[in-house]
Amino acid sequence: MARKSSPEQWQGAKEIRRANALALLQQHGSRIFTERIGWSRQQLSQYLGRNPIRGIGEPTARRIEAEFGLARNWLDTLHEADVTMKTPEGKITAVEVKTYARGAGLPAHRFELLVKRADELEVHVAAAKREVDRLFDQVGELCDHIRRLGKDL
Repeated sequence: MARKSSPEQWQGAKEIRRANALALLQQHGSRIFTERIGWSRQQLSQYLGRNPIRGIGEPTARRIEAEFGLARNWLDTLHEADVTMKTPEGKITAVEVKTYARGAGLPAHRFELLVKRADELEVHVAAAKREVDRLFDQVGELCDHIRRLGKDL
């Protein structure tokens, strides 16, 4: 007799699928990810945004796996080495974050909040890096302009 899955097991599967899909999104970028899956930006946000309102069900998981050439049920297995979060000190796996959260006595919804905040921080860091790159480009252009002015004198 087959055992029925509990709501807790389903919630865990959704979290694992989401973590793996986020890793694919990070690896391939949103444009390629949405084109392959056939999702709009709105659908991407609904499934993988900061406040997702939809979970990745069985048919969607299988479609993602097929479109990325992954083995069946790849999204259902936590890939510890692959699923990482960037921090200022380097990268840590989702499992390490979960272990820390459990050790600190954080309930599941607090853990999710911790992961969301880490994602937001990563976005802010990426924006700051782009701004620094832009400023370096401007400094380079100014230096080139000053060199040209010096040659004209």
